[in-house]
Amino acid sequence: MSKSKSSKPTKYLNPYVGGVLLGLVLLAANFVSGRGLGASGAIKSTVVTAVTTVAPSAAENSAFVKEFRESHEGNPMKTWLVFEMLGVLVGGFLSGTIAGRLNFKVEHSPKITSRRRLIFALAGGVLFGFGSQLGRGCTSGSALSGMAVLSLGGFITMMAIFELRLHWLISSERTGFREEGGRQTKSAGRRAEGSGHRAQGSGHRAQGTGHRAKSSTKD
Repeated sequence: MSKSKSSKPTKYLNPYVGGVLLGLVLLAANFVSGRGLGASGAIKSTVVTAVTTVAPSAAENSAFVKEFRESHEGNPMKTWLVFEMLGVLVGGFLSGTIAGRLNFKVEHSPKITSRRRLIFALAGGVLFGFGSQLGRGCTSGSALSGMAVLSLGGFITMMAIFELRLHWLISSERTGFREEGGRQTKSAGRRAEGSGHRAQGSGHRAQGTGHRAKSSTKD
């Protein structure tokens, strides 16, 4: 029988090789552009450009836009981070094409729906964007690029990210929480409890049968 296309193993780059390549890209970025990698800065440039184009009067009265204009000369879209993110999109497209993984779908656990995945992705993105502005950088700009130049803030950012994720995993294991939700977990517990009661009832019936067998032997 011939195997279907869906049964073919998915091709992914070895994570250790990917980590080395990411480090080389970061090193090359510092030499070529004089700065490290980043992602949230490109979003900031896009937001400033959109606000300035759609609502110029609001942009003039915005402290956020004014601060950005003072620290960035020229067109906000002609910055290193914008072209970098365009390269990331093109590179991801080419990688998916070469590996045969290019298709339109919502990646999520089979225990949750696509709608729930999109809602949480949007909420997480908003919180992450807000946090990147408070921390003056995202995982790429603050953590990776910061650690590359031995910045204390970069190390703290990376440790905080992994510490919170590790704490979440440990708490999930202790509380028995799973992605399918507490209701299904409780129902599984109730089923187990019901099985225990049924097993106990079977034991009582077996004990009663033993007593009757003893009385028949005496007779």
